[in-house]
Amino acid sequence: MLIGGFSGVEYAQVALLAVVFVIVFGLAFCFCSGFTVMSLDQQTSRGLGVAQGHLWVVATLLIVCATGASVAVAGNIGFVGLGIPQLINTIWPGSFKQNLGFTMIGGAIFMALADLVAKTVIPGTELPLAALSAIIGGCFLFAIVAFGERVIRE
Repeated sequence: MLIGGFSGVEYAQVALLAVVFVIVFGLAFCFCSGFTVMSLDQQTSRGLGVAQGHLWVVATLLIVCATGASVAVAGNIGFVGLGIPQLINTIWPGSFKQNLGFTMIGGAIFMALADLVAKTVIPGTELPLAALSAIIGGCFLFAIVAFGERVIRE
């Protein structure tokens, strides 16, 4: 599948994706306090006792596993991993632990709606889901950047 989409996905692929999801979510939840502290600057997180090297390895492995499984099933669909977490963090600023579930649900809802629009906007034709999600997501991301909180320097 060169262009991302859900048209050719079978239940065996969904089952494999579900297994990867459970493993990645479980490990991400186990390390969520460290990930939250790691979002601070390096000196602060090091001062709070976070083993940055180990957490970077864990985070990288989780990202690679989740991305690899998702791309293997649905193809290359952009924006979801970049835009949805930013949107959720803009709506509910908080820690990684607080936003983990909201981010996953938000990504799922976004992809379901984008897939629905891709299949129904032009009867008899399915629009490329990757392009549609990039267009919609790009607009959301632009709005977040353009209308986000302004930094005041004195």
